[in-house]
Amino acid sequence: MFRSTTVAAVPVPTVGHARRQDHRAWWSTYGLFMVATLVVALIAVSTAPTQFSLALVVLLIIVALAILRPRLAIYPIVFFIALGDPLTAPWYPFTKNLSSQESILFVSSGISFTPLELCLAALFIGWIFQRVAQRGVPMQKGRLYRPIMVFSLFLIFGLVHGLGSGGDRNAALWEIRAMLYLPIAYVLLMNLVDRKEQYRRLYTLIMIAVVMNSIIALFNYGTLTEAKKETLESFIAHGATLPMNAMLVLLAASWLFKDGSRAKRIVLPFALVPVVYVYIISERRAGFIALLGALILLGIFLFWTRPRAFWKVVPVVFLIGAAYTGAFWNNETSAAGFPAQAIKSVIAPDQVSNRNQDSDFYRIIEKNDIVATIRSSPVLGIGFGHAFLRPYPLPQINPFLLEPYMPHNAILYMWMKVGAFGFMSMVYLFGITLLTGSRTILRLPRNDYAAITFTSVAFVMMYAIFAYVDISWDPQNMLMLALAMAQIASAPRLIGNGGDDTAALEEPELAEDLVEPELRRAPLALHRA
Repeated sequence: MFRSTTVAAVPVPTVGHARRQDHRAWWSTYGLFMVATLVVALIAVSTAPTQFSLALVVLLIIVALAILRPRLAIYPIVFFIALGDPLTAPWYPFTKNLSSQESILFVSSGISFTPLELCLAALFIGWIFQRVAQRGVPMQKGRLYRPIMVFSLFLIFGLVHGLGSGGDRNAALWEIRAMLYLPIAYVLLMNLVDRKEQYRRLYTLIMIAVVMNSIIALFNYGTLTEAKKETLESFIAHGATLPMNAMLVLLAASWLFKDGSRAKRIVLPFALVPVVYVYIISERRAGFIALLGALILLGIFLFWTRPRAFWKVVPVVFLIGAAYTGAFWNNETSAAGFPAQAIKSVIAPDQVSNRNQDSDFYRIIEKNDIVATIRSSPVLGIGFGHAFLRPYPLPQINPFLLEPYMPHNAILYMWMKVGAFGFMSMVYLFGITLLTGSRTILRLPRNDYAAITFTSVAFVMMYAIFAYVDISWDPQNMLMLALAMAQIASAPRLIGNGGDDTAALEEPELAEDLVEPELRRAPLALHRA
């Protein structure tokens, strides 16, 4: 005879219950993170001489978290890379060497790696441990994996070629180190960020960091004298405008994709107040032109997806922009006229102020020097560690460490260093990223994840525009670029092969992630009984 076996029913959490648990866990973690940040800040203010110890404790916590819980460590690493401007906060340590004396994490003159590099190394180790523990889990690569790796191989070739032909070793390593963050961060993000909600949180943390940077910059600006303000050439770092642009684009995209978060559409305009103010007084023309390119791209998507809204919105915006540009065409002294002057520098560069003409003249001469250097070795390039040729002498500017090696045109710079094929691999990488992201956006419903995906696509395009006229291969923008590319490459996987970003595709994934293994095995036990 068969003996009957009674198995107690194991309650399996519903998708709604799992989602609520996820939200509570997120807000609890976020609250603890913000409280801990506030406590550390208060302690740092009251104990200024011991800032090193506080910064060291925070760094050690992140490194330990990266090894033990790499998925959670992604959040503070992205937040801290987006936080801190080297000009307005020279003490900020995250992207500075431990040998930088102005950093609050200065250790020794002989230590030439950064806290960011320590965190990335720990994150890589944590990811390897996770893969060993989860045998059989395939590595996520995405469509952009091969283009990024091919481009990275050309970077390595440029380093080997430069050092092998007598290039300066220190200069070569300084040139390439930030660029190598791109493939490392891309692989880690592709494999550690596996839900759309995580990308939403990462972009939220970036926006918080941008606002905090702007507030710090405003305090810094308030300490300057009027004479210093009038002669100020660089208030914020060159590439710092790109994360600010991303915040402006995210706001515009959130209003375009109205099915998304209402809270985001309400909160972002208020958060943008200090950001826009710093943006205007910084007067970074390259950043504003890149922003215009992103807004034009947004108009194209609006025309494709909502043509009626396009004809209602775009002509009005165009007329307002044309009226503003005409009104401030000759206003070269007021900060309110900066956007008009940036447009003027593109339409009529010979009519801009003497200061802007001097800047343009420098870049024209520098471009001729770059072209001459490219012609000296068009196929292989000169390699990293070699100064570019200067058959046309450049005017004197404020010197910086890599000024003989790294020109402002960061696009042609790549051809100059790694040759024609390396340059083509970079152009292909940007092109395939924009194509993949654009196709994905057209498949998404109009929600906040679509707004985030559009922001990623826009950031890649803004980076390419900005890089054509200014230095941009810096640590902050390399991590931002890796995040944007990883988000674009993982979007088709996260929304499902069918392309419908519906609750049916998202919620089982969330429940599967939260339900305990014992509960997931319960239906199998019932079946066997």
